[in-house]
Amino acid sequence: MIVIGGYTMTFEDAKAWALRRYPGINIYDDDLIPHIIQTDNNKLEDSPQKLTFISCLKNRYCFVIFVTHLVDDPTATVARFKRFRPSEADMKFKETFFPGEEAREFNAVFATICDPDNRGY
Repeated sequence: MIVIGGYTMTFEDAKAWALRRYPGINIYDDDLIPHIIQTDNNKLEDSPQKLTFISCLKNRYCFVIFVTHLVDDPTATVARFKRFRPSEADMKFKETFFPGEEAREFNAVFATICDPDNRGY
């Protein structure tokens, strides 16, 4: 089963964060916020890190995640999986993409998500 880890945000917080971080970004469809942000960031030549930014739906809660960890764990189940701990690289990511109080302001929280596609197997 796929297990991912990284910083999660609601779609609303992600949109507000993107509008501040990328002035002039054209969010033409709120459902495409993760794609638009990832594409816009990855065009920047001076970007400190290319983003993998996806949307997930777990327990009817829709959110986006900056993916910093990804494993395919054949022993994981939705009820039992190993959680990621924020690494030094995660802390650096947080400092880079959420400087100052932005992590708190935009509710960016480190989380581990098992079965992000909600396939339930």
